[in-house]
Amino acid sequence: ESVLPVVCSDIYYFGNEKSTQVPSPRSVSQMEFTNALNSFGTAAELYGKHSWFMGQMFGDVWGRHWRKGDKMIVEPGCYLHWKMPSEAESRWQAWEALRLGSNGIFFYVLHSPIPLEVPPSHAKEPWQLKRVENMDKLAKSAAGWKNQPLTTEQVEIDPGEGMVNPGGKPTKQMLATAPVMKLIRKNEALLVQRKKADFPVFFANDPQTDVSTFISSDRLLGVVVNRDLDHKRTVSVLVPNNVKKVMNLETGKSLTLAREN
Repeated sequence: ESVLPVVCSDIYYFGNEKSTQVPSPRSVSQMEFTNALNSFGTAAELYGKHSWFMGQMFGDVWGRHWRKGDKMIVEPGCYLHWKMPSEAESRWQAWEALRLGSNGIFFYVLHSPIPLEVPPSHAKEPWQLKRVENMDKLAKSAAGWKNQPLTTEQVEIDPGEGMVNPGGKPTKQMLATAPVMKLIRKNEALLVQRKKADFPVFFANDPQTDVSTFISSDRLLGVVVNRDLDHKRTVSVLVPNNVKKVMNLETGKSLTLAREN
């Protein structure tokens, strides 16, 4: 019922394996992500809205933790909540949003607050002590949840620092999404005006490959996404016999067409 032309979803479904508050493990995270964004995009298109997608680019620890070099040290007694997406998960979010028809793609956050860089027990500055106090409050809250395990020993995890690290250098997650963003910018006109096709033209031939078909001006667009985030795979995509040419928008080169029984 909104008169606003653009609606945005922020779907943060990548949680740590033992979180009782976020879908896990990863396969469940992906399924929930796809179902939610697909429903959101379908509703937006039905009511003539542009749907934007804001992906997850952060992690969240409830309890005492501190940054040491390229790792985050998590002390015993912490609840591991959201998980900083891996490079593959970061890249997959962008591609899956494209496949489900999102017209805008960006991530939360650019950078998170300056991390504590000394063990919490060594905190001396007022802002450090306040940070540790808040950490303890969150850990105490999570400890009261039914069936929620907390860390029993010190563990190392990837920092949840967003797109950039303290000091401004890009994180590996940002670098992983950069080629997708470059591709989007290069083909912006095609992607923004596309609509879901009334019938599919591109088909996947295995359960780990997801495909969607769109129409933009006089062109049919296929978005092909690898759902297996642990392996880089070479796949076949099927098209009807009357399709004579398929071009890879990333390379600008035509793909080889071969008859398939």
